[in-house]
This record gives sequence, C-alpha cells and structure tokens, in this order.
Amino acid sequence: MENYKEKAFAYALKNAISHEGKANQGAIIAGLFAEGLKREEVKGISKEVSEILKKVNSMSLKEQEKEFEKTKEIVSERETRGDEMPELEDVPKTGIITRFSPSSSASAFHIGHILTGMPTSLYVKKYGGKFYLRIEDTNPEKTVPECYESFPKEAEWIFGNVSEYYAQSDRMPKYYKFIEELISKKLAFVCNCIKEEEEETEFPKPREPCECRNNSVKENQKRWEKMLDKDGFKEGEAVLRFKTSLNSKNPAMIDFP
Repeated sequence: MENYKEKAFAYALKNAISHEGKANQGAIIAGLFAEGLKREEVKGISKEVSEILKKVNSMSLKEQEKEFEKTKEIVSERETRGDEMPELEDVPKTGIITRFSPSSSASAFHIGHILTGMPTSLYVKKYGGKFYLRIEDTNPEKTVPECYESFPKEAEWIFGNVSEYYAQSDRMPKYYKFIEELISKKLAFVCNCIKEEEEETEFPKPREPCECRNNSVKENQKRWEKMLDKDGFKEGEAVLRFKTSLNSKNPAMIDFP
C-alpha cells in the first residue's frame, strides 16, 4: 500500500483529536482499510503503525491539531463521513456496557471482527462504562486453542479498552443453573424427537409440536440430568428446547434449541 505511513499518521491525528488527544490503533487500521489496505498486509505494517500511534499520543492536543491541518487532505472523504456515530439515548451516568463475542473457531481476528467490534469499543470510549470480550467456545469440536491467547492480545492492539476477557465455557455452571430454573417454570423441555430435523430440506417447514413438549417438570428434570450424565444420553440423542409460541411467523423460533 503506497504512502501508508503518511496516511496512518493522518488517521492517528484525526482519531486523537476526536478522543481528547489519545488515538486508538483500531481506528488507524480501519482508516487504512478504507484506503485499500488488504487484510494480509496488516501484519507487515503493524510495527510501524504502533510507532506512529506512540508518536501521536505523545503530542499535546494543540500539536496534534496543528499537524492534522497539514495532513488532513490525506484522510479519505468516506472515512470522514462515517466517523460520527449516532447518539445513544438515556445513557446513565455510569456509562454503558457492551460486549463483543468472537467465535473460538478462528485463531486470529480478521476484518469482520474489527468491523463488528469497533462500534462497541468506540461507544464505551465516548460514554464510559465497560466493554467485555467473550470468547464463544461452547462448541469444543470447533474451537481453535490458540484463540485464548491471541484474541486478548489482538483486542488490546485493535480496541485498547476491553474491560474484561472471559470464555463462555467458563460460565457453564451459571447457564446450567438458569436452565434448571427454566425447566422448573415450565419454560423449557428436553426433547429427543430430533430425527425429523435431521431430515429437513434446504427450506424447512414449520416445526410441528412434539409429545416432549407436554413432559412434566419432573420428567424434564430427569431427562436434563441424563443429558449431563456421561452414561446418559449420547451426543445428538436429546436437546433442550425453549417453549415458545407455536404461532411464531418464524419457523426457526418455534421451540428453538
């Protein structure tokens, strides 16, 4: 990418001026993507971008504004138009809470992660509060172990304001507790009528209610324990379903798993 150092410097200045003198690495990269930077080129320029960020953040706000006047013509018009985010209503004095949940099926972030995670980061920077990163790893067979180490490092480099990192699997006991409450309130049931779904075509028909929907609380509790028992249901033999309205216009939302 031609003149990426000059462009990175300009985007860093622009971002710093918008955030009380402190630029963010992710905003610089996002600006360079708007200029044509390709995903595979990011690693090759990361060191230089980090040095530019450090230089800009060491300057006073007045120095940043002065330098930006010299370089603002480099900044993309498209980036300038998209820099302002809609205001949020009824924001509490304590700020807001946002969450970014990347899947554990990848070993590193890509541009999709940046585009989806950046708004949550920027809103917390604007209003204060907390920004959580939760690794979605409840499908262990699809999990890439490297993500537990790489995601926090890359999120720090890209966003710079994550309040806390955790993996969804760490919260399984909490999820199980909620499930038991839902079962006791007749809001969930354990179903082993799953053969019909395995045979669905590309365009599934609305799911017909099954006999499992009428299970007693006691029966569902028994089946739930069997799901957690290594000698109980085998993988794929049973599923927990939320009991929803059978009149839903979206077939996927009828007693969804």
